Amino acid sequence: MEKRFLLILISFILISCEGPKFALGTSEQYFLTHHGLKKIKLEESTPERTVYKYGFSQDGNLRYYYFQNGILTRIDAGVRQPDIIIQKQYK
Repeated sequence: MEKRFLLILISFILISCEGPKFALGTSEQYFLTHHGLKKIKLEESTPERTVYKYGFSQDGNLRYYYFQNGILTRIDAGVRQPDIIIQKQYK
């Protein structure tokens, strides 16, 4: 019984440690007020588009949030570089 309780408790803690989630269509104002300005970094800002970065690349939790005209339109982990590049050489 105690093992089951401990397993449930650990599972709950791990699930609750995940970062905030925002749905597409969220307003930029809501994102900024509910995300915490200390945790995000402004990457790009134009009159039509704004991009924010959240997280650390070392732990794999890096996310980019893209807003067009104040509405969240895309969330991704950025452009990933390949781990290995294979180059053909002809002799």
